[in-house]
Amino acid sequence: MEFLLNIQQEIMIFTGFYLDSDSYSLPQKLCSSSSLVKLNCKDCRIPEDRILNWTSLKSLTLSSMLLSEEHIEQITSNCRHLESLKLCGFCGFHCLYLTSPKCKSLELIDHIHHVYYIRCDCYFEIVAPYVQYLKISGDFNGVEIRLGDLSSLIHVDLTYRRLDDIIDKSIVKDHFTRVACANALIISSLHIEWSPFIEDDTTELTELMKCLLEHAKNLEKLIIIREDSDYSESIDSLLALPRVSNCTVVVSLESVAGVEC
Repeated sequence: MEFLLNIQQEIMIFTGFYLDSDSYSLPQKLCSSSSLVKLNCKDCRIPEDRILNWTSLKSLTLSSMLLSEEHIEQITSNCRHLESLKLCGFCGFHCLYLTSPKCKSLELIDHIHHVYYIRCDCYFEIVAPYVQYLKISGDFNGVEIRLGDLSSLIHVDLTYRRLDDIIDKSIVKDHFTRVACANALIISSLHIEWSPFIEDDTTELTELMKCLLEHAKNLEKLIIIREDSDYSESIDSLLALPRVSNCTVVVSLESVAGVEC
């Protein structure tokens, strides 16, 4: 277990126990600290009876932790000065309503399934009308991502993966529409990938890109991260699209894997 403390304003806790009953339990004194400005916890446990009330907190990172709906609600309602929220390897709740005007950055990396919390109707809903930087990346296997009000977005990274299933194109269209106000967008090629087993799937790809470019009136830069080295067809399809905006499109071979929290 490791603790790093800086004049009671910044605390980092790393225990080394992953969603385990032996994980370090955050004490109530820490959960209600009014002096904390930055908190980074990994492999910790928040008991059900804890009340989270960080009134001065500006930056919060929680990694490899089971988070209940009640505790997420306490974070979003009690941490009124929160500017940045980052969740890595998280599970346990369905809805994230981040409505504070001060919170401008939201990162969600790797949704996991604890053995006791696997459900067939797993979904994750996000409403964050004031967030300007949004990142949803890593593995979201078996999870339906629902995007709500995200009307202040400037920079968006949607490089999440669902390796357990083919990504529903109707969901992709909805996501493109929800983030259409952004100036910069990063997406994985998996979101617009066509299948060699579906006839005329290239047309479907073109329709997805049209949907994005027609709605994204403010989009200045679109980066498509390829999952393999064969990107010639992507370029051909993009060149065939009508020019509906002044957007710069970049096809990159940069990997989206290996994100560290």
